[in-house]
Amino acid sequence: MKRYWGGMVEDGANCFYEIYDPDHKDFSPYGSKIIHSYCHAWSGTPSYFIRKYLAP
Repeated sequence: MKRYWGGMVEDGANCFYEIYDPDHKDFSPYGSKIIHSYCHAWSGTPSYFIRKYLAP
């Protein structure tokens, strides 16, 4: 979780990407970095776990 979602944060993301490969940061399933979802709901899962299990 820290490497995957933390990597996005370290790269300056202010939301979670649809697809993220820490080893190939330019990867896009659509064949172009321009056509890529940089804000995708399914990848917000860590925020759910943090609120459910770590928040007081």
